[in-house]
Amino acid sequence: IMSMLGEDIKRHPIAYAITPDKSTQHAAFFRRHEGVHLLTWDTQNGVDFSGLEKYLMKINEQTNPLYRFGRMLKDKRILWVDSSRSQEYQNVADFLEKAKAEYKKSAVMDSAVTSSSCFEYASSAEQAVSAVIRSSVPYDLIITQYGVQVEGQPTSVQILSAMRSAISAAQSAPVIVFSLPFDMDKRKREVLRLGALNYCVTMKSLLQSIERVFAPAGISV
Repeated sequence: IMSMLGEDIKRHPIAYAITPDKSTQHAAFFRRHEGVHLLTWDTQNGVDFSGLEKYLMKINEQTNPLYRFGRMLKDKRILWVDSSRSQEYQNVADFLEKAKAEYKKSAVMDSAVTSSSCFEYASSAEQAVSAVIRSSVPYDLIITQYGVQVEGQPTSVQILSAMRSAISAAQSAPVIVFSLPFDMDKRKREVLRLGALNYCVTMKSLLQSIERVFAPAGISV
């Protein structure tokens, strides 16, 4: 197997196997000759299976999206700016609240997990800027619609401009724009030039952007 797969297999295993009571020699053999990384533990003569539970918990932490997002959001405040409480807002809010509930259910010993919502809501740029300025604890993230206005600047442009002028660095928060794909290239250039982290038109790209903001240091997403 190893000779067929080439040199890259020396760096990256082709599979993992959870199996008890394997020696370091066993593990080295499987890694070298089969490309399999053994995850093993000592059962103390067949009575201790806590090692399996620990491995399964770690796998859940890394692969369950609800758990991962819940862990990232456990002590975060997000301000959502949307003039109409759109269905897109509701979809994302529901997902992130479910994620927080999933993490709270699993992390029973984590005292930082609360039952309160991580979302706060503003219906206009004026409300959003006022909320940021008045808040004694800075927001961790602002998500706003692009927000075309009949008169004046779009909602997102007003917020991003305020971040550069009226709001202090200590109160400032990263901004993600979540809106329709209409005239996307022009709008994206505009908001990125003003300091937005991203212009997202799908829930998938929005969640990826949120994860980039809150991922632990050293973890790439």
